[in-house]
Order: sequence, then structure tokens, then C-alpha cells
Amino acid sequence: MRFSVFFIALVLASSCASTESVSSDEFADLKADVEKFSADVEALTYVAKTTKKELGWPEDYQESWRDICTVIVEEAADVDPRAQPAREICGCTLKGLMGAFTLKDYESWPQDVKDGAASPYLSMCWAK
Repeated sequence: MRFSVFFIALVLASSCASTESVSSDEFADLKADVEKFSADVEALTYVAKTTKKELGWPEDYQESWRDICTVIVEEAADVDPRAQPAREICGCTLKGLMGAFTLKDYESWPQDVKDGAASPYLSMCWAK
């Protein structure tokens, strides 16, 4: 996150450098904007780290989700020598979903959106 703040500051500084001159008022305004963005990024980072989204995912729901996922993924995982066991792939995928979305949000989506939300986690969790 600090890298992104630095990058924003660098872009702002380079855009200022491309003009003939920058008044001290303009520089102060840009500096204030960067400080505000930095504070916003720090606040969002804190919220993301301290929010436990998986709390709304009951254990029996998680178990059912893993069971269904395992049935769907098992055959493809068995024939791919690079794949982890289907149960591990599904557990890892579910962990990613629980960290990113609340159960209430996830359950409100149509199946194609649920599949799309799981797709990046499935890809990351596939290989050994």
C-alpha cells in the first residue's frame, strides 16, 4: 500500500515537473492531497486487516460447500498431475471467498457470479 502512495506522489510530482513552474500554493495543495490519500490508504488497510468476514460463514455451510465443490472439481484434479487433491483445492478456494465476501453477499448472487467470484481462488489453489 505504501508503494501505491509513493507512486501517486511520484506521478503528482512528475506532472508538476512537466510544467514551467509550480507555485508554492499548488505544491502545498498537492502535498495535502497526497497526505489525505495516504491517510485513506492506511485507514482502508487497517479495516481490511481487522475485519473478519468469514465470521458469517457457518461451519455446516462451509462443509457443504467443500463437499459440493469436491464433487465438481475431483475428476479434473485427478487427471492433472500438477493439481492438489480436490478437497484441498476446494478448502483453499472457500478460504479465499470467506476472506473476500460476506456470506450474505455471496448468497445473494446468481450462480454465474458465484462461480466468477470463486474462479481466481480456484486458479490460485489448483497447483501443488
